[in-house]
Parts: sequence; structure tokens; C-alpha cells
Amino acid sequence: MLLAEPPPTPYDWHFRLGSIPVRVHPLFWVLAVLLGISGENPDGWRLLIWVAVVFASVLVHELGHIVAMHFFGERGHIVLYSFGGLAVSDRISAWGRGRTPFSQIVISLAGPLAGFLLGIASVAVFLAGGGQLVFETYGLIRSIALPEQVSRYVGDLVFYLWTVNLLWGALNLLPIYPLDGGQISRELFQLWDARQGIIQSLWLSLFTAVLLALVAMTQWETPFLGIFFIYMAVTNYMAIQQLSGRGFGGGPRW
Repeated sequence: MLLAEPPPTPYDWHFRLGSIPVRVHPLFWVLAVLLGISGENPDGWRLLIWVAVVFASVLVHELGHIVAMHFFGERGHIVLYSFGGLAVSDRISAWGRGRTPFSQIVISLAGPLAGFLLGIASVAVFLAGGGQLVFETYGLIRSIALPEQVSRYVGDLVFYLWTVNLLWGALNLLPIYPLDGGQISRELFQLWDARQGIIQSLWLSLFTAVLLALVAMTQWETPFLGIFFIYMAVTNYMAIQQLSGRGFGGGPRW
């Protein structure tokens, strides 16, 4: 399975956001720290800010999914784990059985949209406080100018919030399963071809993941991200082999 809720551990952190249960798997913190130290050597405060931003951003992303689920009459819970997070419906499986294509697409889009709004809001507050930003192509922040009385760590906070929510949100919309874009792609392919749509969407997912792995390793020089996309490509290939071996056609969606 490409989407599976990790089993509970004695070290999970449990809390609630209103009526929504949240569970944080210990590997979530491990991955956040590894990501924080993989590209630079931050001091303790910068690393702490990075981990806090990753936690808040992934949580807001999953809350977006949950709010959309509520709109369609579902209730769910959130799990943050090593590969990000899951918004798990308590009525249907994580694979989306029982949803219409429209509801699944809306639910999938709601997570990245929530992240985009968080990133934009953080920059808007920063600019309103007298800060200045210089942007490069694709929305990357090239430089940050802070008022004299503002700590440099505020600039790090804004930079991380913008980068995580904009860039991660954009990557998450690529047609790679099980990312949100891959789930949207699956629904669209099935509307076009009910029998072979899933396998076709998985082939697109596999090729996109391989391409992104090459770009990450050669152009972006981020081996960690490249390994992540290679993992996605391998899991998609395994899913294709599994479904092809069943002679998969129409029937329940996975």
C-alpha cells in the first residue's frame, strides 16, 4: 500500500484541535531535523524554528484536508509521520473508497491550498511590519531586508514559512502518487478510462517521479529529495505490477 497509517508507538504525541484528534509519530521529528541539517549547518535556534515551521505547515496542510472532508460529511483524524502527514477519514479508508471523483479532487486540493494561504499570510504580515523581500523566479525568496529592531530569526521564520508552504505545496500537486496531485490525476484518468485509468495514472506518476529524482540530484543538488522521489517511483512500479497481475479493470477503487 502507498498510503497506510503507521502503527501507534509508545512515543506518539496525542492532542486535539477542537474535535479533531492528532497523533504525531516520533519519526516525524526525526525527518524534520534531518531535513533541517541536510542543506546547511544551522544554529540551535534556526533548527528549532525550522522544525516548528515544518510541524505547523504540515498540520495546516492536513487540516485543509479535514475541513474539506467535513464539508462532504466525513469526520477524520490527523497523523504526522516520517513522510509528512495523513488526513485519515473515520468513515472510509485512506484510499478514498466511497467518494465521488469531485469530492476526492476537492479534498486533495484543500491541503495545498491551506498551505499556500499560510505562506501568503506570513509574508503579508512580515511586509506589513516593515520587512522587504526580493523574489526570484518560481516564487523563491532571494533576500530579506529586516527593520533594525527585528531579529534575524524573524527573517528565517518568514523564509521557512514561504519556502515550505509554497514549494512543498507545489511539489505536492505534481501527478505523483500518493501525493495530492497523484490522487487528483488518478481521479481524472479514471473519468477518462474507468478500466485502465488507475494504471495509466501510475505510469505517469512513475515517470514524473523518475524525472524529478534526476532533477533533484543533478540540478537542485538535493540528494535527499532525489531519494524520496526514487522511493515514490519504486512504490508506484510495485503498485502497477500488483494491479496488472490482478487483471485490474473496473471495480472498487484502491
